[in-house]
Amino acid sequence: MVINKVIPNIKGTYGIQMKIKTIPFIILLLIPSFIEASTGLSIHVDRSEVSLSDTIKLTIKVSGTQSAVNPRVAGLQNFRVQSGGTSSNFSMVNGQVSSSIDQTYFLFPNKVGRFTIGPAIVNISGKTYKSNTVNITVRKKATDASQQSSQPVFLTVSLSSPKAYVGQTVFYTVKFYYNVSVRDLGIVLPEGNGFQLKQLGKPSEYSSRVRGKKYNVIEIRHALVTERTGSLSLEPTEMKMNVLERKHSRHGFSVFDNFFTSARPYSVRSKPAKLTILSLPEANRPSEFTGLVGEFAIQAQLDPTRIPSGESTTLSIKISGQGNVQLMPDITMPDIEHIKVYSDQPVISINESATGYSGEKTMKWALVPQKEGDYVIGPFALSFFSSQKGQYKTVSTPQMHLTVTPGKKVDMASLPATQDHALPQIKKEVTFFQRDILPVHDHADALNVSIYDRLTNWQQLMMIAIPPLIYLLIVLLFYRKTRLKLEKLTSKKALSHLNKALNKNANLHISEMLKFFNQFLNERLQRSGGTLTPDEAKQILISSGVDADLANNTQSIIKTLEAAVYTGQSDQDINTLKQSIEELAKKLDKGIKS
Repeated sequence: MVINKVIPNIKGTYGIQMKIKTIPFIILLLIPSFIEASTGLSIHVDRSEVSLSDTIKLTIKVSGTQSAVNPRVAGLQNFRVQSGGTSSNFSMVNGQVSSSIDQTYFLFPNKVGRFTIGPAIVNISGKTYKSNTVNITVRKKATDASQQSSQPVFLTVSLSSPKAYVGQTVFYTVKFYYNVSVRDLGIVLPEGNGFQLKQLGKPSEYSSRVRGKKYNVIEIRHALVTERTGSLSLEPTEMKMNVLERKHSRHGFSVFDNFFTSARPYSVRSKPAKLTILSLPEANRPSEFTGLVGEFAIQAQLDPTRIPSGESTTLSIKISGQGNVQLMPDITMPDIEHIKVYSDQPVISINESATGYSGEKTMKWALVPQKEGDYVIGPFALSFFSSQKGQYKTVSTPQMHLTVTPGKKVDMASLPATQDHALPQIKKEVTFFQRDILPVHDHADALNVSIYDRLTNWQQLMMIAIPPLIYLLIVLLFYRKTRLKLEKLTSKKALSHLNKALNKNANLHISEMLKFFNQFLNERLQRSGGTLTPDEAKQILISSGVDADLANNTQSIIKTLEAAVYTGQSDQDINTLKQSIEELAKKLDKGIKS
């Protein structure tokens, strides 16, 4: 069993560290406006398989512009769409400028099925741009998750198909559900003879509702590959973690209580899974089949198709597809009479994503005809087993025609005759152009040793090292002074940031209020970020000059907010809590000594 770390730390609330970079921002404003990047449009989703209660994050990326656009996206009639905001990006690397806009939308499925979203279409400066498409499969809610919805944390696994062929990629998906604060996650995957699990991409995080309860979900997709046939039993997957532990209650110890004071090790296990691996059928197996399983295509190009005799043309063949792409074969070039063939090294590219493995293999040959005439090149065939249709398929390229015309003849009479006798040698007079850069010394004083050469090695080293050290010291002092000014400026704006965040959304949740209050404390106390426990907040405030009563009030309100977040119950309504936070923050802003 091997433990693979997934995410180092996940908490119920987060601290945000603000960084103000004034100088780079000014530099960006000074970049000339005539620098433009190529315009493009693309869309992508965070997941390709969801349930009816899940949410899909759709991102539309417009490259080469910083102006707002209104994209039209096809295929959204089966989803409820909610805007997630817009962000702009700008970068300059090695003099190359790129800019883009990301527009985010959240999609809520209305029905079960397989849907195609896209293309997205935008109009920029009178020109229309069209994006790619993405496929999404919406399934019914997994019963495994529903059965465990009474637990604060639980783990489920699923296979993309209970049966698969040898060489076919099967997706093994792990989903970790939690609605309490956890950290230090580690996953223990099943191991066995005859199969391998390899993680595809990075884990995705989203929220989902199971029987009316809201959970945070971490989804990790793996590719399961095996060359063994028969029935495979996969042991349960285990997720290890530290859960923030509560105080002891009168009913005994439980790791899920109202107040968290320390971390306690905890683990959950999924149910085992079974997979049946089928052998590839012997019937109708092509003789040139090499074990390729998936969906593939083959293309060929001859350029140019008309050349003189003795010159060359290039034949390119490209295999592309999705499946066990590492087995894409080398195409054999047959012997062609009167044509010399020179092969190049094949180029292979393999891409790994949440949907599996895809790739391309490009092979090239230089063809040099030795005789004029018409030649037929190809066709070239590729055989593979289609896992979707469950049968062998053979795809091929069309025939290509090469026309070779007579080559140019060299007129030997037009060549100049060679001379047997040697040319006369003409002696040229030496001409003086300019003096050498390094002067030639022609007197005895040049042998005198300079003052620098009289110094010892240690003295020479000090003369070289001292100026850079002085310059570095000046830079560090300037940086420290500037940083202190920026931190002080940020701390002074902490109260206005809190008030703005609390009044921005009318339907404010208690967990958001706790997060915003933690951000206020971090900014006002000039901390780097992170979540403060009630006791930590009290101690830090007292050490910052706040009186004990005000520190105790802060400790009490943090406990109240955490209890409301983790139990879902509160003795006070939202507006009362909000007013209490605003009044307390105003007193803390005056009481904390900068």
